[in-house]
Order: sequence, then structure tokens, then C-alpha cells
Amino acid sequence: MFDTTRRPSKAASYLGRLEYLRNDVPVNDDAGLPNKVPRQLSDTDLAILRVQGVNDLPPSHIRASLMEVFWTRCYPWTPVVKREWVEDPQSSLLLQHAMMLAGSRVTPVYQDYPPLEFYKKAKVLFWTGTEEDPIIMIAATLLLHWWNPEGPESVSIDTSSFWLRICVGLAYQVGLHREPVGKPDAGLRKRIWWSLVVRDCLINAGHGRPRAIDLKLADVSPVSTLDFEGAAEAVDVFSAYVEISCILGDLTQSYLRKHGLQEQKKSLEDRLFRWLKTLPDHLQLCYPTDSWPLKEFSIETWSLHIQYFTVVIILNRSPDGKSSPSAASLLASSFIAGLFADLMAREQLQYLGPIFTFYCLTAGMAQLSCYRYTEIIQTAEDNLLVLKRALEELGKRWPTAVGSLKHLLDVREKVMQKPSLGHFPEVSIPVSTAEFFSNFGSDLCRMWFPIYQRVPQKMSRELETAGILHGLRTPATQTVDLDMASAAAMRQQMTQNQGAETALEPTMLQPQEWFGPYGGMANWLMADWGQGLGW
Repeated sequence: MFDTTRRPSKAASYLGRLEYLRNDVPVNDDAGLPNKVPRQLSDTDLAILRVQGVNDLPPSHIRASLMEVFWTRCYPWTPVVKREWVEDPQSSLLLQHAMMLAGSRVTPVYQDYPPLEFYKKAKVLFWTGTEEDPIIMIAATLLLHWWNPEGPESVSIDTSSFWLRICVGLAYQVGLHREPVGKPDAGLRKRIWWSLVVRDCLINAGHGRPRAIDLKLADVSPVSTLDFEGAAEAVDVFSAYVEISCILGDLTQSYLRKHGLQEQKKSLEDRLFRWLKTLPDHLQLCYPTDSWPLKEFSIETWSLHIQYFTVVIILNRSPDGKSSPSAASLLASSFIAGLFADLMAREQLQYLGPIFTFYCLTAGMAQLSCYRYTEIIQTAEDNLLVLKRALEELGKRWPTAVGSLKHLLDVREKVMQKPSLGHFPEVSIPVSTAEFFSNFGSDLCRMWFPIYQRVPQKMSRELETAGILHGLRTPATQTVDLDMASAAAMRQQMTQNQGAETALEPTMLQPQEWFGPYGGMANWLMADWGQGLGW
């Protein structure tokens, strides 16, 4: 049962006044104020908590199972919890329910303990103010994004975007946006902060909505092994996740500003290229041999590369409806279809979050761009069938997938009614663009031989990589025919020249200047794309 007397939190609020007042005289904000009276839960609060049954936890075996799933499937992407928090017999009920909610969303549902029950209990615990520690409060609230019961078409106070803004507001109050110098929980604070940044970027991409965080006003350094108690593989996964999410978020931001994409495209391409080339070996998708065969399955690797190829698709979209389909977008979207097919074959889709519906939809729209070419339509149809099945499976957990699937099939129906444009689109891959596929082979990509091994390669610009990968440059005047031999030679040269350390690139986060009409998942991206497809 609850202690009705709430002890005042030991954590002080972050006060940034001195940063702009620049006063040499220390300011005591509490001076002269009356002593704070400990907050007490009212009789109404206690009655609400009893009615909601917040003290009722699942049996120990179910609780242990959900916690184990959380640590295995959720924690790598949202490392915001300390194990000792839940090992304490008096551990936070808010945190326990939030963790079990997350675990229940990526595992078969226990009929007597559905995710909604954990969410409702965590929600009432939050709003009644039962949690004293603001760091635990932020961590637990951030985990509530695993509920996300409705698509973005609906206005709701239960979506991940709603809880994100609650978390960000609390994070600013306790100063998580500042480098935690000398703080005993510095690693935890950094992990929570960058988890918030990731969520902000992904919601921005999936929904096309303004961000809640401006990184220009933050100075938190990237996470290191020290922040993960020496767990090198854990920091590798999370660092790569943060970087690719920030690239996707900045790409979305540039696109929403309409004219911002062309201004920032070169910088975004360089950051994406560096991400790929500095990715740790155990997270690489393929072995670095002549044929670049696929490595052993890893859900972390597969998930990160789905994000990567999504960025490649958006960066290389055809600028207007008169242009031929983008070869790079076709290749990248075909890789995404292959990755999803592999995930489904291994029954791994249940472990993916709602943002993967956005990746599916983006890949599907790219494949639709070649439906009007008789020689390649069957390959595109095979890829689209995979993406359709993936959205159907994701729709069992995430409502956003239902609307995305409907939209994709509606567009397919309209494209199928358009007249044919010929046998094969006129496409080319500049060498600078082909580099984004230099770490991969034909495995998982149905479009590899029809596109990558067929179309002529033309140099479009110098790959200015002096600031990306030290010593790696491709001459601007060189024209390369990417047959198997030359492609292998290029890969060997690139492998020899790689020497840069992995680092988190600064994000742009420019002010939001324009937002188009909002209608649903990825509406910001789909509207122009639909016009390009002729509907």
C-alpha cells in the first residue's frame, strides 16, 4: 500500500537563469521562501489508486517473463532503466507497470494481463504523482510509448508523441539537456537524454510533426562504454541507433522546409556514408568479401539497416513525376523488402516498434514507382507482397500499420490503371550514389540484378569524403563501370582507407518553417510522392 505522506524529492530542478543573466553573484532561488510542506495523497487519490488496482501485479512467473522480455527486446533501444531500481523490494510501481507494458507489447499477450491493464495503471500512477524520483518518472513515462494505441490520424492523449512531450518537459526541468559533469548518474542521464532524442526524431519522421527537442540548445556528449558500464556491444548498438535516427530526423526536417532538402542534401549524404562505413563489424550486414554474402541473422543489425535503407530511399527520390524512377530508391526499397521477409521467416516482427510501419510504407511507395514498366513490374509486385504481409502482421499490434496498408493498396490500385511507360525505366546510378550500396551483395535484394548490374554508371559529383573518412576520395573526372571486378576493387580500396572513428554527427535541427496539411502516417512524404506516381 502507499505511504500517504509524499517525501519531497531530493532532485533539484535545473535552473538556467545564470546562463543568460551572467551574474557573478550566486542566486539562491529558495531564499526567504517558507519551508515546503510534504505533499500528501488525498483520499480521492487513494480511492482512484485502489479502484485501478495499481498494487495488483501479475504472478511472479509472468512478471519475471515480461521483465526478461523487456531487458532483451526493449532495453537495447531504450536503455533508460537501472536494474537495481527493480531489484529493490520497494521499487517504483510506476516503473514496474511501464516495464511490463513494454514487455507485453513485444511478446504474445497473456490473456489475463493485457498491455492495456499495465498502461492504465502506469497512467494513473503518473497523474496522481506517486513517484518521487523525477529520473525514474521520466524513464517510466518514456516507456509508455510502447502502448501507442492509435494511428496519427486520431487526436489522443495516449500516443507516444503525447508522452514524449511530457518527458521532454520533465527532462528540461532536471537539466538532462546539459552535460552531466561530475554527476554520479551521468551515464544514465545521457542514456535517457539520447533515448528522448531518438523518439523525437522517429516521431518527427513518422508523423511529420514539429520536434520537441532543439539540440542546438543542448550540449550532451554521445554515449560511451563508460555510460553502459563497459558493455561495448550495447553502446555500439545504441550509438548506431541514435546516429541513424538523427540523420532520418534531420532529413525529415529538411524535407518539411521544402527548399531545405537541396541545401542540406550533401551534408546528409556525407553523414549517412560515414554511418555506413564506420559501423562496427558485428553490426555490418554482409561479410567484406568479393560477393559480400549475408552475415548471420541479428535483429539489431537487420533493424538498423532497415532504417539506413529508408534514409537512402528518401534522399534519392525522383524530384518530379516526369523523371524515371530512382534506381537508388528501388534498390534500397528492395533491400527493405528482403529484410522484412527474413524477419517474418524468423517470426521476429513482434519485436519491432510502430515506426517500422513507416519504413514499410516508404519502401512500398518506392516499389510502386516502377509498376508502369512491363519488364520490372513482377519483381516490384513480389517486393510489395512482402511489404503488404509485413504491414498486416504489424497491424496486429500497431494501428498505424492498418492505415499505412490501406494507403499503399489504394495507390497501387490507381497506378495499375495507368498506361504502361515502356519495358524498362531509364535509370542510372552515379558512382557517388552507388557507394551507398558498396557494403552489400545481392542477397535480400530482388532488384539487384535488374537494376544494379544492368544500368550504366555515371559520375555526378566528387565524393568529398576528406571530412567523412580520412584519405578516401573518388576523383571527380573518373567514370566507373561497376561490373563485379571494378566494384570489388573499389570496395577493397575503401576498406583499406577506412580509419575514421565513430562519432555522433551534429544534427541540424533548423526552425520548423513550414508544415503541410496533416493526414496520417508519413503524410509529409506521401503527398508529393503520389503526384509523382500520377494519382
